[in-house]
Amino acid sequence: MSGANRPSGPATRKSLDLADQIERDELENNLPDALSSVDDEDDDDENDSDRTLGR
Repeated sequence: MSGANRPSGPATRKSLDLADQIERDELENNLPDALSSVDDEDDDDENDSDRTLGR
């Protein structure tokens, strides 16, 4: 009974849409972490520049 739960035939539009949605969700869940580390670095650079100008 292996593969009993597997659909046979070509992928349907619904399955393709579901796969796209899963991929988008994974990107959205992982992207904020990557952006926050980049933002932190950018903020540090801006703060350093402000401190230098204030001296």
